[in-house]
Parts: sequence; C-alpha cells; structure tokens
Amino acid sequence: MSKDTTAIFKLINNAPIGSITSIDLVGNGYASTAYKVTSSEGIFIALTRKEDSIAAPDYAYYFAILKTLETINYEFAPRAVYLNPKQSIILMTTVPGEAISWINTASEDQQKKTVEILVKALLGLRAAPFSHCAKTYKQLSGKQLETTTIEKNIQHYMTDWFELAQTGQPDPTLTKWIKPKVAACEVFARHMKPSNRTVLVHGDTSEGNIFLSRDLRLHLIDWDGSSFDQLPDGWDDFGMAYLMNHVPLFQKFRPLVISLVSERCHVPTHELEAIIIRLQELIKLGDIQWAYMMHARASAGEIKSKP
Repeated sequence: MSKDTTAIFKLINNAPIGSITSIDLVGNGYASTAYKVTSSEGIFIALTRKEDSIAAPDYAYYFAILKTLETINYEFAPRAVYLNPKQSIILMTTVPGEAISWINTASEDQQKKTVEILVKALLGLRAAPFSHCAKTYKQLSGKQLETTTIEKNIQHYMTDWFELAQTGQPDPTLTKWIKPKVAACEVFARHMKPSNRTVLVHGDTSEGNIFLSRDLRLHLIDWDGSSFDQLPDGWDDFGMAYLMNHVPLFQKFRPLVISLVSERCHVPTHELEAIIIRLQELIKLGDIQWAYMMHARASAGEIKSKP
C-alpha cells in the first residue's frame, strides 16, 4: 500500500467489512477524497477530508442522514457502514451505475422513465424524519442539529462566500458586480419568515451526484450538502430548481417534471413554475458566487482549483 492508502487502512481497520484486500484512490471531490475499499464482504467507498478544502465536511451528519434514510427504506442512497471515532472518515456501500449524463443520448422513452424515477427519488425525501436524524447526530457529535432557513442559506452562500473571496485575489469587475447583489439578498432574507414545515433536500443534485445504471437503477450520492429546510411559505420547490439549473435532462423535460410534481404534490402548475423560477435565479447567483470565491482563492495560491 502507498502512504495514503496505509493511512486510510488505519482509519477503517475496525469497520465491520471483513478483511480488507485493497484500497484504491477513486478521485477528489469538492471537500472529500474518495477511495474504493475491497474486502471479503464486498466493495465499499471511503470518504476522507481534503486538506485544502474550504469547508470541512461533517461526516457525523453524513452518517446520520444515511441512517435516517434507512428508516424510511429509501432506495436511492448508499448505506452507511462505518464512521471512525474521530469522525474523519466515513465508509458506505457502493452504488451501481455511473453519472447520469449518459442518459442524454439514450432513447426518449428511457429519458422520460429516468425523469419519473428522479422525481420519485426527490419527493421521497420528504418522508425523512428530522427528529431521528437530530437524535442520531447528537449521539455521534454531541451537537444539536438545526434546520436551515432561507436567511441561513443566503448567509452561507452569499455573505460568507463573498467575505471568503476577499481573503484571496478577487476580480475587481466581478466584485463590483456581485457586491450589491449580495447586499440585496441579505435584505431580502431578513424579511422572509420561515414556515414550520421541515423537509429534507439533497442540495447538490448535479449530474455527477446522480448515478444511473443501464437498467435505470438510480442513486443519489454526496449527501454532506443535504439539509432539513424550513423555507418560507410558497418557496418549497420540492428540490426541482437545482436540477433545472444543473441537469440537462430536467431542462429538456421541464413541462413533464412540472406536471409530475404538480400532480403528486397537489400544487397548481403555475404556482410551482413561479417558485422554481425564483429559486433558479438565487441558485444561479450562488453558483456565480462560488466560482468568484474559488477563483479569488486560487489566484492567491490559497487552494489548488480550476473553478
């Protein structure tokens, strides 16, 4: 084993997966490095924190989310297997398939079927109990799990990221353009009153985080960005706006998506469309903010990145 994989072995040698035969680097994500772990019990995926990540992933939360999804027999996520005592690595089952982008060249019937499955997967998250996740997270981390409001989201994705960009070498033209938009979002959020309804959203359903096998078995990965949201009344988009911005399949079949969600959630189509458009604009601004912040920090040599 290499130096890196030897370190991974030490972190998971007490995991209930039998004898480990090999550990191989899979790739680097936004905040984690992934390894394929082969053992006498099968093949697993281990995630460990990247040293130069701008935000340390909370693996205790990740573990609690996956365990909570097990309680509702959620079929679209990997199963959590092990969290080491220092919570610096999480081990989970592998999922079949590959990134969903391959479906963009498949038959229209396959594409429509995939849309239906993905809508089912997103709506199924609404059954996840916050109380179970909060209890599990408290047992693991000793901390209280809080819901996310629109004000907290804007604080994180707008204010905090803008301030983080200033520690690097931000582009002055982009700074001039984005600064008033961040300020406007802050004012807007302060006047929004969250509802009492709490729903789980995946939060990062880009193509790379949606795995699809050739027989159309679908799984969502990268759950560390998920959250239990308390959005203001009239702002619940059922997790669709992010997909409309980031998944070509949903862009192509937008009317079908709107129709499916409207029918299953009993929301008029015109209301749902208006909500999705509002949130798409906020998400788009958040994406620009992320690239602006990452570019500023990479230009300063603080991180290695090509945003």
